[in-house]
Amino acid sequence: MRLVVDTDAFYKLGICNLFEPALSLFDAGLADCGRLPALPHMLRRGKLATKLGPEACEMLLAIVEQMPKTPGSKSEWLGKMTAVSAIDIGEAQLLATAAESDLLMLSGDKRAMRQIPNVEGLAAVLQSKVVCLEAVLIALCMRDGVPSVKSRIAPLVPHDKMVSICFGPDDPMEGLNSYYNAISSEVGHGVLWKWE
Repeated sequence: MRLVVDTDAFYKLGICNLFEPALSLFDAGLADCGRLPALPHMLRRGKLATKLGPEACEMLLAIVEQMPKTPGSKSEWLGKMTAVSAIDIGEAQLLATAAESDLLMLSGDKRAMRQIPNVEGLAAVLQSKVVCLEAVLIALCMRDGVPSVKSRIAPLVPHDKMVSICFGPDDPMEGLNSYYNAISSEVGHGVLWKWE
């Protein structure tokens, strides 16, 4: 396993057919990417099923079935994170797994990311390991070209405010960089992965 992915990042990139291109940024495939055990249930009967509809969920389920479940973490990191109420148990599991196994974490949960500095020692362990949605979109735009990403992003516009703002008629790069820099300043210097 090279990275773990949270539900937000998975479905947001998945509905645009950008999830596997995103994984390729890290020389990873679906088999290298851990996900929460509850993700298939969320796509069948949970909030995501209601939010995205059956057609999108079926497409996402076909991808999820090729991804391994993350091993549940029982490390001290999990204990430290469950004490922070703004980090839900799923994000805590993924962050703990990333911290203890030296993995990247692809996350769309800014609320949880902002709590990393509040967990003693976590920011130091996760240096350049947290991959936010903005960083992925910047890297894809740089590698594949803005028109290619723009042509796929439409299904995400109703589900993500940042995407609806950045991917208007103008070039999205300035907005994406602005969002990335804002998150980076909240999460702590060096925690977020940066494209090269």
